[in-house]
Parts: sequence; C-alpha cells; structure tokens
Amino acid sequence: MKMRPASAALLGSILALRIAAAADLSRPGLLATATDGRSTAVFVAPAPHLALGDSESIHPLLAPAFRVEWTGILDLPRDGEYRLAGPGEIELDGRPAAGGALDLAAGPHALRLAWTRSPTSSVCRLTWESDTLAAEPVPASRLRQAQAAPAAETDAQREAARLALDEFNCAACHAADMPGMPAWRGPLLTGLGERIHAAWLGRWLANPRAIRPQAVMPTVIRDPAEQADVVAYLAGLPPATNLPSGPQGPVEMSQAPQGKVLYDTVGCTACHNEQENRLAGLGSKQSAAALARYLANPLAFDPSGRMPDLLLTEAEASAMAAHLVQERSPELEKAPPAGDPVRGKELTRSRGCLHCHDLDDPGRIESTLAPPARLRADAVRGCLAENPSEKAPQYDLSAGQRTLFLSWLREPDRHAAPLQDYRRQLSFYRCVGCHEYHAPARVAFERPPPLLGISGDKLRPPWLDQVLLQKKRIRPWLGLRMPHYGDEPARRLRPHIPACAGRPPGFDVDLSPGNPEQIRSGTALIGRGLGGLSCISCHDFRGIQAGAEIRGPDMVEMRDRLQGDWTRRWLRDPSRYVPGTAMPSFFVEMPEAQAEEMLAALLQTLGAGRGMPDPAGLAAATSGPTPYE
Repeated sequence: MKMRPASAALLGSILALRIAAAADLSRPGLLATATDGRSTAVFVAPAPHLALGDSESIHPLLAPAFRVEWTGILDLPRDGEYRLAGPGEIELDGRPAAGGALDLAAGPHALRLAWTRSPTSSVCRLTWESDTLAAEPVPASRLRQAQAAPAAETDAQREAARLALDEFNCAACHAADMPGMPAWRGPLLTGLGERIHAAWLGRWLANPRAIRPQAVMPTVIRDPAEQADVVAYLAGLPPATNLPSGPQGPVEMSQAPQGKVLYDTVGCTACHNEQENRLAGLGSKQSAAALARYLANPLAFDPSGRMPDLLLTEAEASAMAAHLVQERSPELEKAPPAGDPVRGKELTRSRGCLHCHDLDDPGRIESTLAPPARLRADAVRGCLAENPSEKAPQYDLSAGQRTLFLSWLREPDRHAAPLQDYRRQLSFYRCVGCHEYHAPARVAFERPPPLLGISGDKLRPPWLDQVLLQKKRIRPWLGLRMPHYGDEPARRLRPHIPACAGRPPGFDVDLSPGNPEQIRSGTALIGRGLGGLSCISCHDFRGIQAGAEIRGPDMVEMRDRLQGDWTRRWLRDPSRYVPGTAMPSFFVEMPEAQAEEMLAALLQTLGAGRGMPDPAGLAAATSGPTPYE
C-alpha cells in the first residue's frame, strides 16, 4: 500500500519521538559535524550559539568559512505552540521548523540545525518562543545528544592533549612551533631564598612529581651535584626589593583554627584537595611568615594566574598560613648537600630555567640556552621521546600522554576557535572547580557561585571588565570568593564569555529608565508597602543590607550588571535559568496583562540604576562593608 505524504510525515514524527524518548538524556550538548571542504571535525557543543570574529572558526582544525550541522534532542518543558528561529536550516522530528508555529508536546524531540558560515554571517543563535515563553535563546540545559559518537570522543581527547600542552607550558620553549598557544611565566625566582627552604627546593628540583603528583614542572637537571649547585645559588639570592611587603612580623600560630575555616570556605578546596594539588608538607617548604606574604598577593610572586588572588586581608593571609604550615614532612627537611653557587648561577642560565621563570640578581638574568629543536611528531630524543636525552626536560609522561601529544602535533590547531578556547581556559584556570559550566562543578559548595553557562547571555561587557579586571564583587558576604587571576588571563578570557553565548562584540542592551510616574510605580513594587513584592527583604539597596539569610545583590547595580533582555526573561521565571534559586517566580501564574504591567514598571525602575528612589520600608544599614568588599 502506498502511504500518503501526510501519513508518511506523521509516521516519521512518531519514529523520531520514539528515538528521542529512548535517548540517553544524561549527555548534555549537541553533536556538531563541521567541514570547511578540506577537513571535517565532529565534536560536542553545549548549544548552537556562537559569535565569531573574521579569523575565527567553530573548530581549530577548520577555516573560518565552514558548514556545520548540529543534531540531538530538544527537550520541551511543556505542551504548546512553539516557534523556532535561527540562521540556516532547522528541523524538528524530521520536519522543517524555522519560523512557523508548531503544536508540540512536552518532552524530547529530534533536532537538526545546519548553518553555513560566510563573511557576512558571523552569529548563530537558535531561539524559541511559545504561548508561555518569550523569545529567547534555547537554553543549553534543554539540549542533549541522541547517542554517543566515537568521533566526538576522539575530538575530546585531542582537546585534552592541547590543554595538557598549555599546562606543561610548551610554548615557553617552543614558541615558534606553537602559534596562538599562550606561554605563561612560572613563579618568580627573585629572592627565592627568603621564601623557600633550601632542603625543600632540593627535593623539588630532583623530582617535582614526588612532592605533587600533578606538578607540571619537569625535572630539568638530573645530576645530583648540579642540583646542589642550583640550590646553593637560588637559596643564596638576595632578598627582593620590588615585591609587596605583605603581612609583617611573625605569624601567630594560635590563628590556625580561623585559618582552617577560611581555607575550607573561600574556595581553596576547589583546586587543592586529596585528589589534586594536595598541599602536602607545606610547612617544610616555607615559613608561615613567607607563606602569609605570598597569600596576601600571590600574583606578585606567580604571575601565571594559576594561583589566583583570593582577596585575603593581611590578617586573613596570616591566619591561613598558620593553618597550612602545620603539615610538615621530615623527608622534605633533610639538609641538601653543599653546592657551588657560581656554577649554580650558570646552570640556571644555561639549562632553560629562565624560559619559564624571571630572575633579578639584582638586574635581570636572561637564559643563554639556544632555542630547542622543533617539537615534532617524530621526535626521538626530545621531551616527548620515550627515553628523553640527558639534557631534555623530564616530564615523566605516560605512553598514553605521549600518544595524545604526538597525535596533536601531526594535526595542530590551524585557526582560533572561541568555543574550544573558552572551555580550555575554564579548565586551565580551574574555574570549573567552583562554577557549573554545562556540567556540575568539581566541588559542591553549600551556596554555589553563578552558572557560567548563562553568564555570556546575562552580563553586560562593561560589568565583565569590572569583575575580571577591577576586582568588582557583588556578594562580599559569602564565604566562597571569586578570585582575581590577573589582567592578562582576564583579557584572554573576557571576549569568549559573550561570544560563546552568541553575543557579538559590542552587544549591550541597557535598561532604560521610565518616566517619573513609571519609576514611582516600580519603586512601590520593590518596597515593603501595600501591594509591593518586598524585593528589599532579600536584596541589598544602595549599600543597605537586606535582612534575609540568603541575600541578593544590590538592586541599584542591576542596570550596570545585567543585559536588559536577559533581565526581563529572568524576572518572568527565574527557576527556568537557575533551578532551586531563592528568587521567587512572581509572574508565572499571574494573568498576562497584569504580569506585563508589573514587569514593565520593575524594568523601568531598575533602569534608573543608582538614581532609584528609596523604596518603602528601607531600613538603615546594619553594619559597614566587610573586609572582602
């Protein structure tokens, strides 16, 4: 029997739904297959949202002109009439779905989106709207892969190799071989002797991974006598004169309990724990006073940003140092053999130490080591060889790591790709230790920090600059702190945040203030008076602290902080963006006309920013700013 076209389409929809329903919804993101005509890349993308510069691509192996097809599952929150929009071809359950209204059931639906990027097309965002949803980008939380793809797993391994090459700082020595790969500076060697005990330094130079298994520093000098010479030189360096003084005087060890509380709450455990970067024997490495000076301003001693500034006061730095130096290791305190500092200075200059580290003695000391041989996929004697030569850095690589590195070198990155760059930087600086980015954070905190997956759609570019470059913070009362990584890491990270949400450069939706009558109406809603929503019960207002246990950010800063279009969507239904949020969903069950009127009044009042009038019921400030503020 010949099936009619309409019946065939219906059967196709039913089959697509059954396939979708059987999909493993635990795999977030969509499967992306992209080609530039020369190469093809298969990888997982959180969502089909991206804004690209002229020389940027969707994948580092592909040219900026490419075609990509995303496939997977779109999980609809409820029954309704939906409209999908975006560039290129959109299919849902095998049917064209761009623009027109589709009557759809809640649950999983097979999705396909194909986009051809051209010089005149640099932004891709898939949006949806329905009778209950205003037009918005489809949240990544509603997208899943239909099935596992071996090719995507291979790409994930390739990205892991590239991240490891960054971790090992290969570009510090092989810069000419690694265009576009950042080189970072390791801890400062100037004045090292006043900060690090000689015995610990000797053990570290001999085998960094014996002290910290995840250490990325190689064993550069293998001869014990030469190691002793370098220790004699570095331990005898004169004190640094151009570094911050930090806390002065001896550290009171009675502060250790307070320091443990700080260590457990401000975020240290996201990077330092039993599984990685364990701070074993730290008391054998340095004195409490030296550690306190370091903790008060770590970027002055380690400009890489790998150890960020947690904005500790001098008192907090001293207390944390008192806690951390209690753990010691007798093995790390055995006196090193005597060495010759003159020979040690020459070894420091000639063995490549200064490719990664800076040193003033008292003037700047430069490396005399010639640029190393090209890092090649067929290397047989260098640091990637199975048996590295005597003068090559020893990284103790496993066979699997060498295979990954050599595979990447056979097909290295060709173009900048914001999506991969952003993911890599979030891992490199361990942002995903605290923040959720389309996957749970590595460490669960009682009050988790904001979701990174929505930050590019949510935050205004000037505010991102304030947070990343100027240490602006909005929740200084929380124990968990947003660290500062330094200007250079922040400048590399900053453009990727909106780009990976499909926000083009310069995109910025300001909240415009309403007229005086509109602002009065919105102010009444913010306050505690009759008919108000009592926003100030939870949110600070112009520095006056709210009394709620879970405090919200200051309302007068919301115009500076939030994109206007995102703010409207957030107020309409906060729990859709942050499940479990303490922010109430006032408008979900409210009649549409009433909800729109109140939303408009709130947005027009928030648009007044710092010029908002005081709402009814605003109490006097209960305390001054915290030290962290």
